[in-house]
Amino acid sequence: MATTLKKRINKTVKVDEGQILFKEIIATPTETIIKGKLKDVTTSSPFNSLGSIYLIADGQQLEMEGSGIRRDLKGHTFELRYAPLPNNIKELAIDIEKFTGYVELQQNVELSKLLEGEVSQVVAALLDSGEDLTIHNVTQKSNYIEVDLSTNADVQLKQVQLMSVQGAIQLQSTINEQLEKEADGTIMKYRTLRFELDEDINQNLELKSISIGGMYWNKPYDIEIEIPL
Repeated sequence: MATTLKKRINKTVKVDEGQILFKEIIATPTETIIKGKLKDVTTSSPFNSLGSIYLIADGQQLEMEGSGIRRDLKGHTFELRYAPLPNNIKELAIDIEKFTGYVELQQNVELSKLLEGEVSQVVAALLDSGEDLTIHNVTQKSNYIEVDLSTNADVQLKQVQLMSVQGAIQLQSTINEQLEKEADGTIMKYRTLRFELDEDINQNLELKSISIGGMYWNKPYDIEIEIPL
């Protein structure tokens, strides 16, 4: 298969946790491939951040045909595959619209009104990220507590624990994850957080809040890298 273009890019973009290195672009009559490496970037996000990296030719976005990440002894490498380049292009650029972001929250969401039946759910804004957290229900059993909540589909919560008068209760597992489309078209992720109770802490337990240390999300970056032709 004939190569119509092969260029070294060697441009690095800093993101919240780590860096994206764009190494080279290879174009053939049937596809265009960008190869690169992820440095100290989390790959456990619930969304594909690579899907928000676009190739722009003469101001037009090329269709993305696939992407993939490989892990070896040297770290994580990736490939982005796009439609073929148009003929006689004059300008070529990579547009990093969104990528995995991390924000430190250290945020406590009070549960008292929900536990006392004064409200049917608790809604909290996760700082200035534009994301919301909705707590729908809290169920306490003899040996565990379950918290039903929802966030935007791209949100992954980190360092979650329940706070009580008796002390902190650590998250044990997340179950019943499912995506649902809301009336306004927003895709939300619903799940249940389960917190196991020790026999000592279950005696006269008084819950106060749920503590969220941070979150990963699909953060806007809007960075453009020009590729010289």
